[in-house]
Amino acid sequence: MAESQEIKPTIFKTFEDGYIVRRMLPKEASIVQKWFSQIGTVSRYDIDIALSVFPSNSQGFYIGEYEGEVVASAIRIPWGDAWYGSMYFVNDKYRGKGFGTRLRDQVAREYVGKNTCCIDAVLGSVTEKNLSRFGYIIGHKTGYFQTKAQANIVQYSGEIKKATEVPFDDLIAYDNKHFISPNNRERREFLRKWIAIPNGAAFVALDQSGNIVGLGCRRPSIREKANNIGPIYADKPEIANGLLQKLFDGIVGEDVVLTLHHTNPDAIKMVERFNFQNKMNFQRMYLNASMAEPKKTIYAVTSIDVCAF
Repeated sequence: MAESQEIKPTIFKTFEDGYIVRRMLPKEASIVQKWFSQIGTVSRYDIDIALSVFPSNSQGFYIGEYEGEVVASAIRIPWGDAWYGSMYFVNDKYRGKGFGTRLRDQVAREYVGKNTCCIDAVLGSVTEKNLSRFGYIIGHKTGYFQTKAQANIVQYSGEIKKATEVPFDDLIAYDNKHFISPNNRERREFLRKWIAIPNGAAFVALDQSGNIVGLGCRRPSIREKANNIGPIYADKPEIANGLLQKLFDGIVGEDVVLTLHHTNPDAIKMVERFNFQNKMNFQRMYLNASMAEPKKTIYAVTSIDVCAF
């Protein structure tokens, strides 16, 4: 049997000092996630799933490499009408060499072109200030919330099923009502894998006619006994609360984090009811054009790391 050859990543730009910007490999997702775990509770699977639904030679998932070492990262993912930018980081010992700015401004920004790109920058960070200087438009604020999963915070009398127990096309039809880019091919494949994450959970709420009226998903963090929740889409506040309580099943006592839009007062009430604490805030910023305020049926975004819609 012939030995399998290691995948060679697509190189997007090479600089005179030997620095290159190339496609992120699946095995490097763990490096980037470890960098961001210093900031908060990062999910174990987000980048892996996002990588898997886009062609392996496509742009959008960037690694900066210098002398054979991974030194920087950034993501610019085209989710149809709205692109999402995140995971911008430079390894501490390589800062001050322009590795991050070259990756961001000479490769990633060129790829985005005239498309609308959304970024959630940590409030007060250098990144936020730099984005304002480079022409990004200021939008709303998003918040990162954390709590310990508890039983019996709310009682919900409606029907809830595992997301895998309903027709997938019905699930996609419901997702299309809330997601930023309906009928998006990559989102469809992303969600197919998202609801089947190992040691995760995904539920839908149904009305009396069997129609989907809510969707909630949970996935494990890199840290032990820690979990990320998102998305939570719901037609009514009580449905969102019921789904969140259901997502706590099996992880009572463990850490839970989610990210929501501060523009949704019912989402704020939900996290207050479940004793979440606001640990960090982000400034939503747009490149090229601003977008409409997020729908009030979004109680938690899918992922602050790869798809904050």
